[in-house]
Amino acid sequence: MTMIPKTIVKFMAPIVLTFGAYIVLHGHLSPGGGFQGGVLLAGLSALLFLVFGGEFVLSRYKVSTYTLVEALGGLGFVGVSLWGLWRTGFFMGDFLGVGTTGKIISAGVVAVMNFFVGVKVFGGVIEVINAMAETKEGEF
Repeated sequence: MTMIPKTIVKFMAPIVLTFGAYIVLHGHLSPGGGFQGGVLLAGLSALLFLVFGGEFVLSRYKVSTYTLVEALGGLGFVGVSLWGLWRTGFFMGDFLGVGTTGKIISAGVVAVMNFFVGVKVFGGVIEVINAMAETKEGEF
């Protein structure tokens, strides 16, 4: 690619990361949440793949690291759910209580679960992008 798309992606990267983190953390207060924010965060690696090429993505993103990230997101979600079962008697029970409306922890355990869903989706989508980057032309 030419210098213009590369410069635009370098400029957009911090904005995309900030917006993705905002969507994950505020998903219970507005439309969005862990899934949408995780896809936004991982979408940056898709942009890097399109602009800089597969070799660049494979050198920056190690599959084993993001497999671990995805697993930790799933374990965190299940762990919070089981902790809710232990504390309240209900699977995914709200053991944090209700906070002040409009604040970041106002939804109790839902905000924590949004975070873990975001982590899981982020790791999973990056794994998919890595698989696309590893595929050579003509392979299926």
